[in-house]
Amino acid sequence: MDMFIDRWKSFNFSNNEIDIVCDAIENLLFKDFFESENTLLSIHCSEDNDNEMDRVIFCRNKVDPEIEQLGYTFAFRSFDDFYAEVYDYPVPQTFSSTIQIQDTTIYIYMIGIKFSSGYVFMFALANNLLDLQNSCTSMFGLMLTVCKMLGRRDVSAKVLANILENDDIKNLEKTTQNLICEKVEKLLENHP
Repeated sequence: MDMFIDRWKSFNFSNNEIDIVCDAIENLLFKDFFESENTLLSIHCSEDNDNEMDRVIFCRNKVDPEIEQLGYTFAFRSFDDFYAEVYDYPVPQTFSSTIQIQDTTIYIYMIGIKFSSGYVFMFALANNLLDLQNSCTSMFGLMLTVCKMLGRRDVSAKVLANILENDDIKNLEKTTQNLICEKVEKLLENHP
């Protein structure tokens, strides 16, 4: 897996918070996902009232450039729709979606979050459904990590973290949810 970090582009994450997210990706959440080729994870941030999304963290394993470009095109259409819909809404707001790009075997799982401090958009791309399904619990864990981490200074993130920890999550077994919550909590304890 190749990981690229652009600390200057992060409107939402401090340097320490970027380290936390990278640790979660590399050592906790996405190990199985990145064993397959043509897999990609991208995390973007934006200030509130600014629809420009800057890529902060980007991970990939041997992704064909055409597949990557196609994935970005479709993912950002979804984020643009989310941004337009929740622009005037109170925080937190979220969306998640899985799409298959028509006439391909490419799948994208996306999560968008509107916090008081701005927007976070993340998506996983895979060249087949099985690999994408392997990323779903990891994406939940990544969303929880981001919410708990930002919850230290953003009340809207803390509210969403509480929901993710305690409510029933569609298509996620409670035992798996609890296990991910425990792992994320230990990760954050290691990054005060």
